[in-house]
Amino acid sequence: MPKPDKIYTVQNLVEKLKQAKAVVLADYHGLNVSQLAKLRQEVKKAGGEFEVVKNTLLNRAAEETKIKIDPEVLRGPTAVLWAYKDQIAPMKALMNFVKVNNLPKIKFGLLE
Repeated sequence: MPKPDKIYTVQNLVEKLKQAKAVVLADYHGLNVSQLAKLRQEVKKAGGEFEVVKNTLLNRAAEETKIKIDPEVLRGPTAVLWAYKDQIAPMKALMNFVKVNNLPKIKFGLLE
């Protein structure tokens, strides 16, 4: 039987998938805590959200919203960029960060 906190997390991810105009999955392996915090701050300034998620829970949420994600994409550490109002600004913030740090590695992207 699934734990209540995991059920809540999946429901939360389903809502985010429905509301987001753009979603980018990234492998954050190699980022230290301060880099991850800086990336979150930059994305938040741009109107998005960047969070680490469990692959199995993200897969369940994607199945519920009928979004197909290749199982190979959901291997290793995964973080999600959620862009709600503006699709481009949060992705630009992520790409500017990648240019400087060569991390995180982009795995998957989805626009509206």
